[in-house]
Amino acid sequence: PAIAPSTQGSVDEFDPIAMTMTNSYKLQCSPAGLALGPLQRTMTSCGNAIDARSGELLAMVTLPANGDEIWFNPSDNRYYFGSTQVSVIDAETNQFLGVLTMATAHALAVDSNTNRIFVPVAAVGVQVFAPNRK
Repeated sequence: PAIAPSTQGSVDEFDPIAMTMTNSYKLQCSPAGLALGPLQRTMTSCGNAIDARSGELLAMVTLPANGDEIWFNPSDNRYYFGSTQVSVIDAETNQFLGVLTMATAHALAVDSNTNRIFVPVAAVGVQVFAPNRK
């Protein structure tokens, strides 16, 4: 994340053996987290998608609220953002698909076998969302 809200953040690359930073990819936002998706694409919690190999900016997705946690579900090829609401993005096209109604949580999990989304909600418990069937 950026040091101050008015500055931009970055995704930093580290050599796991030497434990040194080898690269820093500047972003158009200040992420708090990221998830590795298909084809070495990385989605940040503030909606910037980058190529994890080169740092090239692939997309800037406008989200209703920046996420705290991101979950990539390979089964449905979607990113799920835990925040004041759960936002959903298509990992192939980087298109915003919508939000889960009544889901307000900063954490979540997705079962890749059933594509069910589990969202802990204060004073409610765990809400479970089933995937849309078309």
